[in-house]
Amino acid sequence: MKGFRREGARKLMGRRICYYNETPLMERDYERFGFETFLSRGFEVSFLDMTRVIHPRYLLGYEPPNLSAYADVCIARTREDVEAFVEHNRDAFGIVLLGYNHVTRFLYRAFKRFDVRYAQYESVRTPITPITRPFSFEGAALLERVRKRHYAAAANQLFRKFRSVASKARLVASDQIPARLKGVQPPRFSLRSTRNYIRISPPPARDTEAVWIHHLDYDLYLELRDNPLPQPPEPYCVFLDEYFTLHPDFRVFGATAPEMDTQRYYEGLNRFFDVVERRLKMRVIIAAHPRARYDLNPELFPRRKMEQFKTAELVSRATLVLAHESTSINFAVMFRKPVVFLTSDEIEKTRYGESIRNCAATLGKVPINVDRDIECSDLEREWAVDDERYQEFFVNYIKIRGTPERPYWEIVADPIESEVRKHARF
Repeated sequence: MKGFRREGARKLMGRRICYYNETPLMERDYERFGFETFLSRGFEVSFLDMTRVIHPRYLLGYEPPNLSAYADVCIARTREDVEAFVEHNRDAFGIVLLGYNHVTRFLYRAFKRFDVRYAQYESVRTPITPITRPFSFEGAALLERVRKRHYAAAANQLFRKFRSVASKARLVASDQIPARLKGVQPPRFSLRSTRNYIRISPPPARDTEAVWIHHLDYDLYLELRDNPLPQPPEPYCVFLDEYFTLHPDFRVFGATAPEMDTQRYYEGLNRFFDVVERRLKMRVIIAAHPRARYDLNPELFPRRKMEQFKTAELVSRATLVLAHESTSINFAVMFRKPVVFLTSDEIEKTRYGESIRNCAATLGKVPINVDRDIECSDLEREWAVDDERYQEFFVNYIKIRGTPERPYWEIVADPIESEVRKHARF
């Protein structure tokens, strides 16, 4: 286990933080998850990379870009490695970035065995799927897929519906049993961004405190709002890339239907971008997904400028944003930029077609199919910004009213520091 020696549990309580995650630590994660905040407050900070235990297929044929050079990273290869790390760091305060499920339950049981206190980063709901939807709507979508002979997509929809219903039933039943009776440790702090958050931790205990903050993207907005960049020499459009169909999450979570053709998808996008550039007299810049490896596939976006790890900066100065359903749409909402939503024939074969329509509807938009609506697309109509819808999106998915105008991890560090001080042993 890289960077870790198994020793007896430490007897002295130090100012130590241990992050637990299911993917490798990238430089972006180091900045995004507040390492510097805790280091500046005098904490020792460690990171446990559980990728090989939780998602053994994630790194097959994929090497993440821009990995962090942070020294105190431990790589677990077995559950025993994870449990040994928890035992060794039993007196450190944990920050859990992954979710509680049947695969990760052993981690939460180890927390209980060694009485580890931790904060759980709860998932942020996105506008891609309505919270409730009439069955008639789902039935119509299913029949439409069958009519078009998209049998794999229809079967996928039925499977997802069954899995969703079963999962909700299990969650309701499971919540009736306190976490401690299930042998898992409940969180000390539940880190929640909006009222629409999705709880991914074990059931809370009586002493679990909810810490209401904002979406992590809001930190980048605050920085750019207070330190704005100079205007670009010429206007441009920015495309919020999602690394279809090569994103490493797809091989782990099975998120993309197999009938989606990579070459056709990118050909359709590039044709549409050519039309946009000709009609609007603005170039299209690609805001590459943080996990993308276009350096290995430069032919997918030929002749186009591409920037990675600069999405917030690109959106803040863009004239127009082009997107599918990326969470980076948050930046367009915060900076009040017009968004044109894009779909394609390839996307419509998958669940992403419906997700994009749902996301677009929250801002009063209708997606443009880049394979069918290129020349006749009404870019001017989709260019509009509906202030009321943008504000509603902001409150529902980015920041509730009344939370502090401070960086995310500064807000989190305050109660953690108090907790550590309260339980200090000398």
